Amino acid sequence: MIPLQLKLENFMTYTAAELDFTSFRIACLSGSNGAGKSTILDALTWALFDQSRASDSEDLIRLGASEMRAELTFSLEGQIYRVIRSRRRKGKGKASGKAALELQLQAEEGFRSISGKKISETQQRIDQTLRMNYSLFVNSSFILQGRADAFTTATPAERKRVLADILQLDAYERMRQEAIEIRRELRIREAPLRAQIQRHEEELSARNHLEEHLKSCLDHQARIQVESDELELQRAQLEREAETLRGLDYELQHLSQQLLELSKRLEQLSLRLAELALQIEKVQRWLEHADQIEAGYLQLQACESALRALEADFSRYGSLEQRALQLQAERDRQSHALALAHQQAKHHLDSLNLAWQRLQATLSEQTQIESAHAEWSQALMLEQELYSQQSRWQALNLALSKLGHERESGHQAWHLQMRNLKQQLAQLEAELATRPALRAELDMIIAQLEQMVQSQTRLDVVQARGLELRHEQETLTQQVSRLKSVQVGLQERRERLQAHLDSVCPMCERLLTPADLELLLSKDAQESAHIDAEQLAIAPQLEQLADEILLMRKSYQEIARELKPRDALQSQRGSLEHHIAQLDQAAQRSLALKLELEMLDTAHQQAVLDLDQRQQNLESEIVALAFAPESLNQLQARIRELQWCEQSLRELQQARLAEPELQAQLNLAQTEAKQLESSAHTEALTSLSTQIQQLEDQLKQLEHVPAERRRLQTQQEACQVFAERFARLAEARIRMETLTAQQQQLNQEASDLTFEREQLQSQQAEHIASLEAGAGVRSHMQELLARIEQLNQTDKGLHAEVFSLRKELETLDQRAQELTLLQTELGQLLYEVQLYDVLEESFGKNGLQAVLIENALPEIEQIANDMLASMTEGRMHIKLQTLRSLKSRDKLAETLDILISDELGTRSYETFSAGEAFRVNFALRLAISKLLTRRAGARLQTLVIDEGFGSQDAEGKTRLIEAINAVEKDFARILVITHVDDLKALFSCRIEVVKTNGGSKLSVLHV
Repeated sequence: MIPLQLKLENFMTYTAAELDFTSFRIACLSGSNGAGKSTILDALTWALFDQSRASDSEDLIRLGASEMRAELTFSLEGQIYRVIRSRRRKGKGKASGKAALELQLQAEEGFRSISGKKISETQQRIDQTLRMNYSLFVNSSFILQGRADAFTTATPAERKRVLADILQLDAYERMRQEAIEIRRELRIREAPLRAQIQRHEEELSARNHLEEHLKSCLDHQARIQVESDELELQRAQLEREAETLRGLDYELQHLSQQLLELSKRLEQLSLRLAELALQIEKVQRWLEHADQIEAGYLQLQACESALRALEADFSRYGSLEQRALQLQAERDRQSHALALAHQQAKHHLDSLNLAWQRLQATLSEQTQIESAHAEWSQALMLEQELYSQQSRWQALNLALSKLGHERESGHQAWHLQMRNLKQQLAQLEAELATRPALRAELDMIIAQLEQMVQSQTRLDVVQARGLELRHEQETLTQQVSRLKSVQVGLQERRERLQAHLDSVCPMCERLLTPADLELLLSKDAQESAHIDAEQLAIAPQLEQLADEILLMRKSYQEIARELKPRDALQSQRGSLEHHIAQLDQAAQRSLALKLELEMLDTAHQQAVLDLDQRQQNLESEIVALAFAPESLNQLQARIRELQWCEQSLRELQQARLAEPELQAQLNLAQTEAKQLESSAHTEALTSLSTQIQQLEDQLKQLEHVPAERRRLQTQQEACQVFAERFARLAEARIRMETLTAQQQQLNQEASDLTFEREQLQSQQAEHIASLEAGAGVRSHMQELLARIEQLNQTDKGLHAEVFSLRKELETLDQRAQELTLLQTELGQLLYEVQLYDVLEESFGKNGLQAVLIENALPEIEQIANDMLASMTEGRMHIKLQTLRSLKSRDKLAETLDILISDELGTRSYETFSAGEAFRVNFALRLAISKLLTRRAGARLQTLVIDEGFGSQDAEGKTRLIEAINAVEKDFARILVITHVDDLKALFSCRIEVVKTNGGSKLSVLHV
């Protein structure tokens, strides 16, 4: 994996940063402590694996920010990939704590997503693409502070553990523990299997007895079958005879049913005939009043005919009456309209005469109005000129007044700003005086927190061991509970067997003999004793686990008490760092305030000079204008005196235009008044009165029609009841005919049913005689059926017994198959126990782990010697020794010693100087990194070296640079993190990290 570009947003100390890896092959990353050098490494691992030095990813979000984002572009095997990972801070809202991850691959059209449906799937694709996880990446690509010499400075025994950790051999230890746990579970399953096999063998011993009993039952069944066949033949003959009798009995029942139905039908006919007689009597009473109803109906028709004849005269009478009322209304309307027209004409003529008089008076004042209007127009023109001068004069005076206010307000603002800035400056200087004390307090807290990191490591170890012990305790407790449950079940079954409550075997469901009961009780007692033995064996283990858990709990509480102030210290550390950062910002603000004070004083002096010059210019222009407000006031008073002439002139012009029209209107009004006094309207009123009199004469001739019409309507209403009665009379005559026909039909039907009933009664007597003659067949049949039932019951008992015996034999067959399966399972279980014994030994420290370390050491030694030869010009050589002779015995002991030889001979690691030891550390650590990547199937193309050069002399540093340059062909990117200034000068490319108030900044320098 070769990094190409890294972009960060709100990541730890970086607000926004971008680092282009393509601009260098080997570079030095430098900066002050806390500037953010190691943050670049955290950003690489967090972007790829969501892991870093921080235990919680939320701790990586920049203080004050709600979301962070990292984007890493890298190349791998000719392909270019991009990983984008983001995380929101936990809080309120749906997006709180939300994380996002996307993996992209560059194509011709740009980057396209190859992410999974979930973040976990995308992370798995990243790991598969890189062919390494976080642990492998860090152990292979990073040589971090304080970890380069972890291998060389350890004891021989610890070196194996360190090398095992680096090679990630802890997976084999986990597999060894899993093998032990599985083997223990298999041993637990072994005892119940053996007990079950023994029970199955004891059950199969009763098979011969069951087979003999089954044969005896089958013989008895055959004898019963022969007798049953003979009885069945006799039963068949009797069945035929009984069938004939059942047919007669059925026919007899059918005849009885028919007789019953005929009796019911005769009763129904009698009821219907009685109802018809009542209906006929009711209709007959209606027919007796037929003459009276017909006479009333004829009188009703005569009244209706007279009303139709009178309807034409009544309609004509209404029309004449309506016309008379309309003519009277028209005559009244015309009389009122004529009076109103006379009144309006007189009023209009009076109005026109008054307007003519006013018009003549206005025309007589023409000369006076025109003279006054000319003087008023000239005064208005002069007023406009004075208004223009007044506006300019007022504007100059207002500007002069504003200038004075501006001078006063500017001075006050300047004075206020100067006072505020001086107060702020004094406050900032007072705050800055506390910075040294805060820095010292922060350093002390950081030292305390670093000590607590070691305590946290011990706490994690104690907690993990406690969980393991708790798991073992729970497993043993569950096993004890299971054994107690089994023991209680055995006790209950034993009590039931002793009380003879269970007389059936719980396994094969057959009846138990006293010997069987004794055997079952013996087996239960043996199994209960076995369970007691297991419980006794588990009890010491539980006590030992309880003691160990108590010890772990005390250790945990002691370490937890040590770590209790950690949260408060971390909070205090954050507060102090934030306060110190604020003080750094305050120092910059103090410098800015001093500069602002100087600039403000200079600007105030320049503003005063500008205001003085502007005031002189305004005063000169006011003097040159020479405007007098009194002359404008006098002119405005004269204009108000002459203002009446404007309205009078408009009235004069209107009078000249309106004079001809008004004269014409006056003449027309006089003519209309004379016309209204003529006789045309009077003649129209006389004609209407004549028409009204003629209509009244015609109405007198028809005045009897309404009274006659009302009389006939009253008579018609009185006779209206005969119309309904006449209709009902017609219906009664038709109903009488229908009822008479129905009565005759029902009488004939009753006669027929009586004859049919007599015939059925004769057939019924014959069938009764036949049934009495066959009564003996039924008694013989009952005896035969009783014997057959007895044989069937015996056969059913034998069948049930045969079925039970066969069921028991099938159960024994099944037990035989189960026994075979159980024996096979036991054999497989014992084989697996042996297999996991081998796996425990193979995965142990003396098994595969030792083999892997032995195989890895030659390759590590070879690579380290190549590196060391390059750094020391071939003076130093490493030998990793795994066996050494014991002084007391002629035997070899396992070890892992580092033997280093130079021009002075072979010595141990501890006898070399710090510079030489660092070269050995560097060579070994780089060799292990290459081994890790080769085993993972990946290539080590990126190397990060964090510190470690302070112990080197000038020549040693040069040798290290030469060694790094020598391995440059093996790496696409090499990044060295250092504080040493003279070492930075040896790199042609440097990445400088500077911490500012806005966050850490990156810059790439090429020299």
